Amino acid sequence: MSALFIYLLKANIALCLFYLAYRLGLRRMTFYTLNRFFLLGGIAFSSLFPLVDVNDFFSRNEKLAQVTTYVPDWTSLQQVESFTVWTLMEWTFWAGVFVMAFRLLLQMASLLILHLRTEPDRLFGQQVRKMKGALTPFSFFRKIYINPELHSETELYSIVKHEQVHVKEWHTADIMMGEINNVFYWFNPGAWLMKSAIRENLEFLADRAILRSGINRKEYQYSLIQVNAAQYAAGITNSFNLSHIKNRIFMMNKSRTSGVQLYRYGVLGCIVCGLLLTLNYTKAGAVVHNAIHEVKNVLIPDAATAKDTVPAVKKPSPLW
Repeated sequence: MSALFIYLLKANIALCLFYLAYRLGLRRMTFYTLNRFFLLGGIAFSSLFPLVDVNDFFSRNEKLAQVTTYVPDWTSLQQVESFTVWTLMEWTFWAGVFVMAFRLLLQMASLLILHLRTEPDRLFGQQVRKMKGALTPFSFFRKIYINPELHSETELYSIVKHEQVHVKEWHTADIMMGEINNVFYWFNPGAWLMKSAIRENLEFLADRAILRSGINRKEYQYSLIQVNAAQYAAGITNSFNLSHIKNRIFMMNKSRTSGVQLYRYGVLGCIVCGLLLTLNYTKAGAVVHNAIHEVKNVLIPDAATAKDTVPAVKKPSPLW
């Protein structure tokens, strides 16, 4: 197996473990900001930890590591690359990356075209881009896009306040991180689930901020259902309405999680990171170190052994 697939295997196992930890242990807690960093940290850790080699750390044998740098691999010069199943899988992987990257670029291009077709406007003291047609309100980085003709005054106020939270806290950066992660791990269900979890948690954050601002809870929840009548939403944006409205309403009505439950982040984080780091300490690595040690004993015998094996040189007798 090539180094690329070893890296991908470890990274994708990590994504699945982080998602399971979030889904089973953290999703129903109201610590949305901590959940945000847990999800983003999970993506970052999954991409970096396969590059960490802990075999030397566990073996504590620096001299053997130095010996390996001086032993040339002459057999590699005689190897001729041939087409194998791994070669086909590698081509398939890069083809998928190309397709997903092209898809992301198309979404960015369509968003740019939509932006050029909008007009600047101002609602409730907030600069927005006025759209045309049955489009779901959304934000992208510092811009808010909305069609005022589709919504009542009460709905417009809730929508603008909601999107202001996304803009102020740079939630689009989280979404783009999830999208880029999905480009390279397109074949892994864990990557798609992590992207969905990031989007859902961002909506929880925005909903909490809106309710804390004093907006009536029931009116706001009703506006979520009303906006569902829109027919289109951009794929890489912070849309006012997502398909999991039921979960959002459930979390809005949920009582605040006790601070005692904060221990879950430490426990789950240590368990997941510990399990993942053990993937980098393999028996194969330990076998390599042992093999090098045996080779060293053969090529560089101890002084005592050399004294016993090397014949003594007879001293010449004096001439007188």
